[in-house]
Amino acid sequence: MSDSQSISERIKIYRDQKGYSAKAFEKLCGLSNAYLDKTENVGTKILERILNFCPDLNRDWVVNNRGEMIKNLAQDQEIRCTTQETSNQDEESYLKKLVVSYEKTIELQAAEITRLKEKIERLKRKVKEDTPEKIKKGGM
Repeated sequence: MSDSQSISERIKIYRDQKGYSAKAFEKLCGLSNAYLDKTENVGTKILERILNFCPDLNRDWVVNNRGEMIKNLAQDQEIRCTTQETSNQDEESYLKKLVVSYEKTIELQAAEITRLKEKIERLKRKVKEDTPEKIKKGGM
C-alpha cells in the first residue's frame, strides 16, 4: 500500500474488501454513480456520509493512510462516548432554544385563538341582534 493513494482509492479498497460493487456502495452512501472513479479528492460532507455508513472504517487510515483500515471498535466506542458528551451538550443547548421558541409560538397562537374566539362571540351577538330586525323587514 502506497502513501500516494488518494482518499477515493483507499475508500475503494475498503469497498472491495467488504464485497460491495461500486454501484451498490455508492447508492448506499448516497453518492452519484462512479463518484469514486471520477474524483480523487473526496469532500468533507461526502467523507462524513461514507464514514456514517461504514462505522468500522478508520478515518485516519482513509484521510492520512495511518493505522489500520478497520478500526478497533472497542477503542472507538470510548472515543465516541467522550465526543458524544460534547455533542450531547451542544444538542441539548440547541433543543432548549428550540423548546423556548416553540413555547413562544404557542403563547402567541393561544393569544390569537383567544382574540378570534372573542371576535366570533361578538359576531354571533351581532347576528342575533340584527336577525329579528331583518325578519320584521322581510329581509330573511
